[in-house]
Amino acid sequence: MNYFTRAALAALAAACSSLALPTLAQEAAPADEQVLRLVTANMPRSLDPINIDAQRIINNGYAEPLVHASLDGAKLIPALAKSWEAVEPTLWRIELQPNAKYWSGAPVDAASVQASFERHQAQNKRAASILRGATFKAVGPTTLEIRTEQADPAFLFKTVTIAVHNTARVAELGDRYALEADLSGYFKPTEFVPGELVVAEPFEGTAQDPAA
Repeated sequence: MNYFTRAALAALAAACSSLALPTLAQEAAPADEQVLRLVTANMPRSLDPINIDAQRIINNGYAEPLVHASLDGAKLIPALAKSWEAVEPTLWRIELQPNAKYWSGAPVDAASVQASFERHQAQNKRAASILRGATFKAVGPTTLEIRTEQADPAFLFKTVTIAVHNTARVAELGDRYALEADLSGYFKPTEFVPGELVVAEPFEGTAQDPAA
């Protein structure tokens, strides 16, 4: 593309923008009627976090980990975990967000997070090497302790791709959990066609601010 083509396209884009913005402002729908359309090359084929076809559900806003990593990978950012500390070289103590909920309305408490990690440990092949040898224990309603086999200062960084989920619903739903998983992300699906379409609505019980 030559200079003149680029310049013409830039001028056209600027002109269209100046014409379209007032119209859009005048025709904006009420907040509860507005629709956000996202296009992704990684549409999930499952909402069950242990399934390899669900590995993008955190990035897509459907699920939450304990912590996020900053864009440069240098620090941890709270997600379902409000705070954390290494109380011993092999022991992490996690304090969860106090009011986080799953889509079903069940609380994201320490017992459910323990069960979630134990299910990943037993059934998620992608998480097996990360969680190998670790033990999880709810020591309070919102306090979880994680014991690792060896000192690992980077352990929590390794959990940023592990989606917390309500395992109590797995027994109830069986294979349907892949379509109706109970997660806590800020987008709650109202329609899900694996690999093709997700229609979702904002979920107010999420632990994090989607705008952050």
